[in-house]
Amino acid sequence: CDWSSDVCSSDLPQCLGIKIHPEEHGYPIREHARGIFEFAAEHRAVILTHSSEQNSLAADFVPWANEFPEVRLILAHIGCGWDGDPTHQVRAIQQTIHGNVYADTSSARSILPGLIEWAVSEIGADRVLFGTDTPLYHAGMQRARIDQADLPEAAKGCNRTIEIQRRKQCDKCSGSGAKAGSKPVSCDYCGGHGQIAVPLSKANSTPVGTTIEFSGRTGLVSGW
Repeated sequence: CDWSSDVCSSDLPQCLGIKIHPEEHGYPIREHARGIFEFAAEHRAVILTHSSEQNSLAADFVPWANEFPEVRLILAHIGCGWDGDPTHQVRAIQQTIHGNVYADTSSARSILPGLIEWAVSEIGADRVLFGTDTPLYHAGMQRARIDQADLPEAAKGCNRTIEIQRRKQCDKCSGSGAKAGSKPVSCDYCGGHGQIAVPLSKANSTPVGTTIEFSGRTGLVSGW
């Protein structure tokens, strides 16, 4: 194939991505990958491919992804496999060495219990991309699978509005605790600590646990 003329027009300022489907187009990727990857590398383009049927085995992309680290490759349809094995995309990513290969969730197989969670545990949330394959599949259903996945919120890429408490200086006392127009004075009895400690042998006149009042505040007598 002449990828320079057939895939992206040279009149465009930049080629952003290439979508390939070896099954529909009738060629084995292992025999035609070099031309595709060389073109993608030249244009710094992303390759999105149907994956893991016999013409597009995920494992067949591994050597090319390793040879062309500047090319980002998305193996579409996580869980899809010609032999019923849902692990092809994840296992292929584990064989790559540059962190430039991803899998997306655009597959009916992705709704299998535990598959998305397993993929994230194996290759990390940053290598599993959200995809829908719309209009073949309902986008809302695919999104609901992610929302309901047994994963940390951060792994789902969601946004949340939260409320936090923070310290703010009081407008009336500036944080001193004293009434307006006055200054705080340390208690002569407890030194401002709010409690005193006395030896147990001397606590007969002031039993341990007694609440005492001083300077308009209360404190607690403790023993040692």
